[in-house]
Amino acid sequence: MRYDVTCPRSDLSVSPTAIGWSAAREVTRFGPCKREQYIIHYVTKGKGYFCGNEVRAGQGFLITPGLFEEYHSDETDPWTFLWVIAYGDDMEKLFRMYRADEKSGIFEYDFVPQVEKIMDHITQNNGKILGLLEMQVLFYSLLSHHERKDREGRKQNNSRIYLDYAVRMIEREYSKDIKVSQICEKLGVSEPYLFKLFRGEFGKSPKRYISDIRLSQGKMLLSETDMSVSDIGCAVGYEDVLAFSKFFSKETGMSPTEYRCKNVR
Repeated sequence: MRYDVTCPRSDLSVSPTAIGWSAAREVTRFGPCKREQYIIHYVTKGKGYFCGNEVRAGQGFLITPGLFEEYHSDETDPWTFLWVIAYGDDMEKLFRMYRADEKSGIFEYDFVPQVEKIMDHITQNNGKILGLLEMQVLFYSLLSHHERKDREGRKQNNSRIYLDYAVRMIEREYSKDIKVSQICEKLGVSEPYLFKLFRGEFGKSPKRYISDIRLSQGKMLLSETDMSVSDIGCAVGYEDVLAFSKFFSKETGMSPTEYRCKNVR
């Protein structure tokens, strides 16, 4: 079974020229050879192989002009896929949004039901040439989901940048009177947001993360050096030896001196 719809070319920088779908093995097989087209495939059922790599439902693969390609359906679990042939000056930029694996050209997507709705729409209009607007609506409904995922990916990347910067800052300056508010000011984020990042990554607050580093370093210096308790306190961010002793005793249940006596190496 095979269903296709086509639309006239347009002056848009990215525009579809054909959208179709099929579950037939003879239709969902191609190559090995090259084509001078940009083509997007969405697998909705079963599995197949693209250039030797397995592709399952919820995955797709991208074809770029000049790519040596070959794909075919699995014999025991044949795939069904939707394809989009498109052109335009921004196709390479568009393909980057798919975040496909650089080597295989395979991408992940999480909106199979939405792709199947488009397939149903194509089936109902089989044999008709759709107008440009209708073709664009189908195409951009797909792209809207990729844009959402792309935004989420950028947001996650930004979160990782903030978190990594905060951790580096703490590890570099824990021996000083560093405060969470100072870290947030440097990053330009709120304290609740930074708290959320640390809680999600480490299961603890930024303040607790600072305390744990200071405690760990204090234990190490007490057991492995002959530095005075006062100097160790300064080395981990406590200029007041009494404040360090109070902090250490609260965390370990023993004074710095008692800890040293039991753990000296």
